[in-house]
Amino acid sequence: MAEERKAFSLSVLLFLSGFILHGSRAASSSCTDVRMKDLLYIGRHHFRNQPPYCIKGYSHIHPLHIWSSIRVDLKFDIEGYRLFQADSCKTLNEVRSQTFAKRILAWFADPDAITSNYLYLSPFGDTCFDISSRKEYETNSINVELTFQTVNWHLPLSFIVGLILFLEANRLSRSATFYYSSGIVLGVGVSLLLAVFLLHRLLPSKGGAYALLAGGWSVSLYLLQWTWNNLVDLVLDRNPIVIGYFTVAGIISFCLCYYNGPVTNQRGIDLIRWTIRLIASYFIYKGIQPESLSLVVVVIVIVCYSIKTSGHNVIEKLLVILPKSWISYKVWYYFFPPSQRLLTREEFDSQGVVETRRALDELREYCNSPECDAWKVISRVRNPKRFCAFVNDGLHITDEEYEQFEENPFVYTRPDEHDDDAVETEGAEEKDDRYFERCT
Repeated sequence: MAEERKAFSLSVLLFLSGFILHGSRAASSSCTDVRMKDLLYIGRHHFRNQPPYCIKGYSHIHPLHIWSSIRVDLKFDIEGYRLFQADSCKTLNEVRSQTFAKRILAWFADPDAITSNYLYLSPFGDTCFDISSRKEYETNSINVELTFQTVNWHLPLSFIVGLILFLEANRLSRSATFYYSSGIVLGVGVSLLLAVFLLHRLLPSKGGAYALLAGGWSVSLYLLQWTWNNLVDLVLDRNPIVIGYFTVAGIISFCLCYYNGPVTNQRGIDLIRWTIRLIASYFIYKGIQPESLSLVVVVIVIVCYSIKTSGHNVIEKLLVILPKSWISYKVWYYFFPPSQRLLTREEFDSQGVVETRRALDELREYCNSPECDAWKVISRVRNPKRFCAFVNDGLHITDEEYEQFEENPFVYTRPDEHDDDAVETEGAEEKDDRYFERCT
């Protein structure tokens, strides 16, 4: 028992000494400043085995650089480095300190472990980052390269995609194509959790596949991020296996979506629409730098869309106060078009009968008025006999046409197909002269 107590006391002392040594090391470290002017002038900065770096970005917002970024390329001799990032050198020292939660989480997966050889930083504000080995006193070669990118195409692409998703959320939430495609993508994404177990030998830590069950969603996101960053290598190294796995996962997801069918419940459609707009807001937020400006843009998009859809009554009440001469009708009609009510089947049929009868009566009145040139009109019609019958008696359809319409109302037949007088015969000119006299 005495030996066990001594061993336990020694382990506690070593644990506390690790905190003290790590804290003293962090406190004594100083940062190397990199100014944006120098980075813009030179274009690239190369560092090798230097202390932590602090990029002194723009203090004010530059509209030309809202889609710019600083690319940091990292090159190591060995793997197992960690990346710490903060907004100041003092805060960076606090981030480097190993808290109890980080030590517990490090048993399963290191949340600060570098999973990619490059990262992007904002050119606005101050950004400090440090790279260190997992072993406190291990020294290895680290090459860091900073490059200023005037336009990082990921940012405008993310902004445009987010804006389109936000504006088209109502239509996409009711689209069957979007339902099946998003279901397949979601199914393949969730299947990556199972891929962690299948590819556990490729993970940077031993027993990494079991960390998903032991560590919860935080560890799962870390493993998914590692899998995504190394997806190209996985596809190139194990092309048939990865493609076959994703194909099977996509087919299973499609079968599940097809079995359940598209969402028809209004509440389900509302949930899908809200989810799409939430994802779109995230894309818009990540598509602009700095974060303060991106947050303002997201708020403006949400407010403008809310005013456009449901804020008409409020703005109308405010505009009523102003004199009508101050507001253009075109501007009012553009922003607040009058609501249109769809006709029912009975209303459509009744209006068709009423409007047709009214148009025929107006045509007869015009033909009987002095303003109508009878000879000119008759010379242009196909069947003068039928035209005169319409002007005198108001008959615009024949019995054969009426019977055919009753049998099949969706087939249109030309009037001359049922008119025996459409074909010219001998003596037709004399009959036309008699109709000319009746019309005049």
